[in-house]
Amino acid sequence: MHPREEEKIVERMKQNIEKKVLKSRINSDGYLKRRFDDFNAKYFHGSLRVESIEFVTNQERRNGSCTPQDLSIRISHRLLNMPPWVLDYVIMHEMTHLIFPEHSKAFWEKVREYRLTERARGFLIAKGMEEQDADGGEST
Repeated sequence: MHPREEEKIVERMKQNIEKKVLKSRINSDGYLKRRFDDFNAKYFHGSLRVESIEFVTNQERRNGSCTPQDLSIRISHRLLNMPPWVLDYVIMHEMTHLIFPEHSKAFWEKVREYRLTERARGFLIAKGMEEQDADGGEST
């Protein structure tokens, strides 16, 4: 193997290990589950279930994602450096996907129950981390 190829492989392995360590560290305190439970009680009358909600280190283009079929929510670790109300908006956004998989009018009505939705979206748009479609919703 050429030394440059070997260097690239070693660097990739090092980055993967660092991401695993980071992911473990940022998920160790149960913060996202507590926020999920708070929002579930406040906005969803305790009706939602989630099997997992965690920060992930492999979402560079998305702020979060939800898979309703397996009741999982993933939040990008990039949001750790954002104001808490921005992270809360993303949590609310992904939780709402447990009910409305698409970005429908009903979806956005529910998300906007979180009073800082527009402020958080504006912040993310200004940072180039969220786009706005013609209907005022997120385009992914």
